Amino acid sequence: MNADIEILISEIKMTNEAMDFVIKELSQSKSLSDHIMKVLREKRIEIYALVPANIVNQRLYAFETGGLGHTNSREYFLFTLEKFIMGNNYGIIIFDDWIKNKNDPYFKNHEIENMITYRDEVYFYVKDAPRANELILSSRRSLSGYPTLIYLINVKEKFLNHNLTKQLSKNDIKFLSKNIQEIFVSAYDNESYLREKIL
Repeated sequence: MNADIEILISEIKMTNEAMDFVIKELSQSKSLSDHIMKVLREKRIEIYALVPANIVNQRLYAFETGGLGHTNSREYFLFTLEKFIMGNNYGIIIFDDWIKNKNDPYFKNHEIENMITYRDEVYFYVKDAPRANELILSSRRSLSGYPTLIYLINVKEKFLNHNLTKQLSKNDIKFLSKNIQEIFVSAYDNESYLREKIL
């Protein structure tokens, strides 16, 4: 097979075994993920792997191993995020940077318009539909590395008018977590994602 041929991504529904990996990844992060984990305990969740349709079962659950090949996972991922924002007047996407904090020297030399903070924690948000692609790519560049946790949240109109560039309060964190719709967790050695849909 030609290595340059792009393998198309499919969404394959996973068993509860995948939830252990999701919780492990969420537990490595910060306040928002802590509150989201509490919400997940009370919700019904469906988990899908973004992988080639012909993947063998033993590879499907090897979340820490790469080798998926040259897939369109990046394009699929970006399209899904843009579709969420474009089709949802109250939608907001939050990228969780679990390594950097607001005192990182990087932020002294770079003004990040869509950065929000809670205590010393750093997050990046997207809610402007006309600029969705630009802000998604900007958020990815500002992260410490490959984006590992992305939250899709459906918020109320009053929160969209909140000045998200300021320090968030504990109530803001709780509000965001309670309105979580989907989570993308990096998997397969950062080659793709698990997609968690909160029902």
